[in-house]
Amino acid sequence: MNMALAGSAPSPAATRAPALDRLLLPLVRVKGPEKNSKQLEQRFNYLWNAAHAVVAASPDMAHTLVASIMQLARQHRVELPPAVLDYVCRQCGGLLVPGVTAEPRVVALHHRSPLNRKLARVQRAAIRRHQHGAIDGARPKREALLNVVALRCPRCHHVNARPGASVVLKPKAKKRPLAEDASLGAGDPAAKRPKTDAAKDTPLTPQANAEPAPVATRAPEASADAAAVRSVFAPPPSPPRKLLDGPAKKKKKKKPTEPATSAVKSSLNSFLDNLRPSFAK
Repeated sequence: MNMALAGSAPSPAATRAPALDRLLLPLVRVKGPEKNSKQLEQRFNYLWNAAHAVVAASPDMAHTLVASIMQLARQHRVELPPAVLDYVCRQCGGLLVPGVTAEPRVVALHHRSPLNRKLARVQRAAIRRHQHGAIDGARPKREALLNVVALRCPRCHHVNARPGASVVLKPKAKKRPLAEDASLGAGDPAAKRPKTDAAKDTPLTPQANAEPAPVATRAPEASADAAAVRSVFAPPPSPPRKLLDGPAKKKKKKKPTEPATSAVKSSLNSFLDNLRPSFAK
């Protein structure tokens, strides 16, 4: 008899029901001034595991167990961990199990989305607290969410969003001035001063003893050596500049002819046409 029972096939209800008792559920840890914190943890964990065990067969019973968890937490002023609150509907308090009592959906996010903006404000505040010494440890990193996991509650049809994948944002590199510009600005502080209007209005007078600037000449040997040393992979030399690189000349506008002048020209043309012989027409 025992062998027949052991070899019998499982019931259809047992095959249809998911094995929710094998889920690795998070343990509810209690942090507070309560002396009986261990007893509260045991009650929370029992109600949490029981709600997952009966959610497939009786969702209403699971909802009642979750409601008792929330009521017990409010009475003892206990803050539940995010691993528990993420699977409780924020509107009706129902239990959300992906694929069983909730419809999971992954939604992509833009870097300008409201969730990323809110996350950026929180991270900037944390970085400021770290700079002022309010937070110890390493400097907080800037992160942005790539997507969120949306769980739709079947009781109230409310969509509960949970953070998904994220990416670390690298700080932007600031452009630094060249070494020559930095040395020039440090050696000549007068170069940084803005020019006044009086300095702009005063004309520049050439110095009497100023020598003309030497004209740079290049020896043919140096140019030949440079052409020989030039690599095969080097870019071709720039073409010679055109002579007409200056500003374009403005075209002269034609002056309008006076009506008296045009009348004289037309009468003269008609007189010359009458003087032509008949065969020339």
